[in-house]
Amino acid sequence: MPQKKPPETESETAAGLESDQTLFAAKFAALLEGEFLRSIGGHENEDSIEGLRQRMVQSFVASLQETGARPAEVAALLQAGLNNLLTAENGWTDAMNDRRVELIDASLQRQLSDDESFELNQLTVGLRKHCDTADAVPMEGARKLHERLLGIEDASRDSD
Repeated sequence: MPQKKPPETESETAAGLESDQTLFAAKFAALLEGEFLRSIGGHENEDSIEGLRQRMVQSFVASLQETGARPAEVAALLQAGLNNLLTAENGWTDAMNDRRVELIDASLQRQLSDDESFELNQLTVGLRKHCDTADAVPMEGARKLHERLLGIEDASRDSD
């Protein structure tokens, strides 16, 4: 009679997951390299830097699709990358906040599509990154509140 395999421990599960992710990443890197080399075949001397960058993006998209990503998922991933780039460059914007609120409202009304759920998650990540920066703290308002509280504390001591 075959013996049952004992359940994996958390660390064994994490190690297996990590090795799966490492294997996936290695395969993706090989796909990306192959796609890029195919895309520049015969064009090495013709392309400008901009042309090479365009071929890099096309190779990246093709490689994502080869991993099984659907076109809508690829588009959402690229959009999320752009959002992260813009967030890092420009910080959190009112338009990003408005879109996040719109998606939250939609989620209360109906089931979000996969793309909308992904976008909401990405916007939430962006908001959290923004909130973790010093730029997110309204320092002038905080100073005024601090001064007001100190004034209340001083008045309280004087009345005692």
